[in-house]
Order: sequence, then structure tokens, then C-alpha cells
Amino acid sequence: MTEDAKPLGFGESVNNIGVETITLESTRTQYNFTNTSFSEEFTHNNSQWQKPGGLTDDQTSVVYNPKDITIHVSPLTGEFVAWVYPEPYNISEISVSAGDGAPRTVVYDNNEMINLTSSPVPSDDMLKTVVRQWADSVHITGVPGVVDHWQQVERSDTVRFHAEWSYFYQAIPTFSVTQMVNNQPSAYFGEATFTVTDPETGDEDELQLYDPETGEYLFGAP
Repeated sequence: MTEDAKPLGFGESVNNIGVETITLESTRTQYNFTNTSFSEEFTHNNSQWQKPGGLTDDQTSVVYNPKDITIHVSPLTGEFVAWVYPEPYNISEISVSAGDGAPRTVVYDNNEMINLTSSPVPSDDMLKTVVRQWADSVHITGVPGVVDHWQQVERSDTVRFHAEWSYFYQAIPTFSVTQMVNNQPSAYFGEATFTVTDPETGDEDELQLYDPETGEYLFGAP
């Protein structure tokens, strides 16, 4: 669960949805992945990240259960690195906390299958890759006949992997508008009262346009 525009695998994304876990369910339930559950920690940066100024490392915790594998994604980036068996899996529902005791919000319920049976390769050269590039500069000195100077160079980092799974969730934006009265939020819009003046006698009568007890407007709207 990463930001769409960010390169995968370098810790540049932000886990702005708040995904905590991804569970890969077994499609061959007659077999167990393991008879006893256990967990492992995986670091994301094994000297591949050379670009300065970003994360120096990231981490994934993985729990291996008899019938599923639960991946605790990075709380910072939403990325994950996990060694899993080369099997077909169903990706179970993914939900995130809505806060304040509210029901969790489902962000993924496609029950998609990811088949990793053909993912193993005999050589690292056959792994999939993601490359990020950036401009750097080096100071050129000590070259006969050349004035010391800065020279721009292109650098790159490469992350290798067997398989990837990405999902991009677009939340439906919501907003609310509240009217301020005397620098305080009010429960109504427009005017709460209106003064009517008799043109002949000059008598005034105050109409209550909004009833705070019922929450209704005299004319049905502000």
C-alpha cells in the first residue's frame, strides 16, 4: 500500500492510508505452511539504498501460520519485504482504523489471487528490478591542465525481487462546513432570527428562523 507516484522498494512512500497488515491465505488448505506459528523480521535496505537524504532502512515483520502468512507492513512507508513459499495465495480483506472507536474501514476486498509458483529463478540476474536515478556532483581536482570544478553525474539504486504486489486506494474525500457566530461554531446557517417592522405603526416583531430544539428552519431552509 504505497503512494502511486513513488518508486517501489526505496522507502520513499508514505503509509498515508494506515494499513497495518496484509494476509496471504493458503489456497491448498490440505497442507500446512508450518505446524507451529513463528515470526521473522526483514530489513528493506541491504546496501542497495545509496541516495542521500532519505530513510536509511525500513523493516517488515512477518508471521507464518499454518494456513496463512501475515505481513506487518512498514508503518512509515506501507512497503513490505517478505520471504514466502512459492505457492498461490489469496489476499484477504484489508482494513484500516477509522479512529475514535469507529468500525474499521475496508480498503481492499477483491480477494485477489497472487500466484508465486513461477517466481523462483536460478540467478539473481533474472530477478525483477526497480531502479531509481538521481543527479549528483563530484569535485574534480588534480587533473593536469584542468581547473578544479564540480561535475554533474547520474547515479542509480537498484532493488531486486521475485514478485511484487501493489494496490492503490483512492479515498472518497469528505468535508463539512460550519458557520461561525461570534467566533463560535453554530448549529445553523444564515440568521437565527429576523426582525419584521410594520411600515404603518413601526412596531417590530422578531421571527425565530431556526429552532435549536428541533433543529428545523421556519421556512424549511436557511
